[in-house]
Amino acid sequence: MRIDDFIREVENIAPLELQESWDNSGIQIRAGNNEISKVLVALEINERVIDEAIGAGADMILTHHPLIFREIKSVDSNDVIGNHIVKLIRRGISVYSSHTPFDKCIGGNNDYLGSILGIEDIGPMPGDESAICRIGSLASPMTCAEFLSTHRGFSELRNNSFNLREYRMNLCRKSAGAPVRARNFLIRPLRPVVICS
Repeated sequence: MRIDDFIREVENIAPLELQESWDNSGIQIRAGNNEISKVLVALEINERVIDEAIGAGADMILTHHPLIFREIKSVDSNDVIGNHIVKLIRRGISVYSSHTPFDKCIGGNNDYLGSILGIEDIGPMPGDESAICRIGSLASPMTCAEFLSTHRGFSELRNNSFNLREYRMNLCRKSAGAPVRARNFLIRPLRPVVICS
């Protein structure tokens, strides 16, 4: 497949126009390969991911978090990002990242998180100009404690780099120990919040 066709497919799902102004989604490295045959998908670039891509013969890595977030004034193989860039280019591996576009798109990260938590009727939160937040409902009301005990040990949260302890603290912040029953959930990236009523 041509790299431009692959990028077009990704952007059909998560349009680049959805990215926040501070984000740097899109092509991160175009290593000169116009044709790609294997794509490795990862949360972010690190040494292990690069080695896995090399071992698998991948010529493209699709990540959620951008490798290059801020302007680069020089590429130095003695620093982490510079070393990753040099290694990827030497191996002919291109990188594309879809960060906030994939958080915002229908069926993206936040919709998926809500679905694995059993939240129904997930949709963009009214009034959220960023369109990152999602709101939805549980099939039936439950206390925050009931919700947490139901979802204890969710490996999907850990595998998606969620800090479950932080999630649990934020999830019940509004309950203040009272037996509040939750109906509507608000999902924010990394710091989810529950709206209890």
